[in-house]
Amino acid sequence: MKASIEDLWLNDTATTAVKRALNGARDPKRAKVPESMRKANYGIGARWQVSWIVDRKRRRKSFRDRRKAEEFAAMLEDDIRSGRYVDPADMARTVGQAGEEAFPLLVPVIKDATWNRYRRDWDNHVAPYWGELPLSALTPAALGAWIAALSDGSAASCHGIALSASSVKGIHRALSVAVGYAVENGWLPSDPLKRVTWPKTGRDAEPRVYLTIAQVETLARAAGGHGLEIRFLTYTGLRIGEALALRVADVDLRHRRVNVARTKTVSRTGHREVVGPPKNGRARKVPIVAPLAEPLADLCRGRDGGEPLFTAPRGGSWSVSNWRSRVWRPALKAAGLDRIDGLVVHSLRHTYASIAVAGGADVKTLQKAMGHSSASITLDVYADLWPDSLDNVADAIGRAVSGESLGNSWAVDARNTEGY
Repeated sequence: MKASIEDLWLNDTATTAVKRALNGARDPKRAKVPESMRKANYGIGARWQVSWIVDRKRRRKSFRDRRKAEEFAAMLEDDIRSGRYVDPADMARTVGQAGEEAFPLLVPVIKDATWNRYRRDWDNHVAPYWGELPLSALTPAALGAWIAALSDGSAASCHGIALSASSVKGIHRALSVAVGYAVENGWLPSDPLKRVTWPKTGRDAEPRVYLTIAQVETLARAAGGHGLEIRFLTYTGLRIGEALALRVADVDLRHRRVNVARTKTVSRTGHREVVGPPKNGRARKVPIVAPLAEPLADLCRGRDGGEPLFTAPRGGSWSVSNWRSRVWRPALKAAGLDRIDGLVVHSLRHTYASIAVAGGADVKTLQKAMGHSSASITLDVYADLWPDSLDNVADAIGRAVSGESLGNSWAVDARNTEGY
């Protein structure tokens, strides 16, 4: 397939001198071009038109500059030959259209809480900016400017508040729902999100908050009758949704284990919470530390196994949002910890990890206790908790090498390995 370029202003009788005169004129209507050489649309709109046929349909695109028309035609032919061609009519579809078609397809694939999070970021940040724009507007330059605006708070959807790297990452995921759908359907030749730099998350971008045991106890005392919940979250490492979904029967005092088999998440409609399998879909058993054994025994004594372990003031189980507003926030304020930037309920889970590592827990053990799908995730999230690991290894080997227990075996082994 070869793209053709047509001059919409001059007919085939136009001489080289006339074309040169027109090219040098600021106003085509004042150029010395005979009427006999002019087309009906002379001086109106773009001068050059690239046309091509795909699937028996003729496509056209107009340009004011011939050089740009030639560049487009060359790129077009190359895309068609290489299989990268996308019909301009498809790229003219809006980002909003792609998103609205894609989101329903995620319903059976991801959890309600994840879907809600993506949809919230889509409605709050993606749709207001990109919704009415064509897919072709998703250029690296445009995306880069938008990312910068989100990060410094100048985007209209931010209302003057700069977003954290993790928040921008969440918005990226929401936009990728639409973009991935568009690429899969051939509306975009490739994923433009991969050609821009997104803010990095991690301990350098957003330091996690780790509380000391003294701070945890201060917070627990400030929580009054809910102090056990604060201590439980900290000394088991459970997510708040997992803790509030526990039943009395999940506490095995004999074997000092808590069975984590479910969690609370927000429903897809966002109006209520639902109970489902824990994150990653895997149940796990978490050890009960000694200081929690007696308080948990008191809490469970005489109760039916199907009752919620932690009950709301009016009975029944807590919702996550109510627990945050009625227990967590008042306790933070009463303990004087509300001034710690970034301190959230999930910080208690981070604190559990820091206490475990300080006590000698290895990556694999911590992964199992925290319910991560792999040890690599645990190491990636909490790599900062093992800053001296290499030094510890070197010190241990150094002590072993210099110890008398090795005797002369070091020298013997060294001689035996010469040449390897």
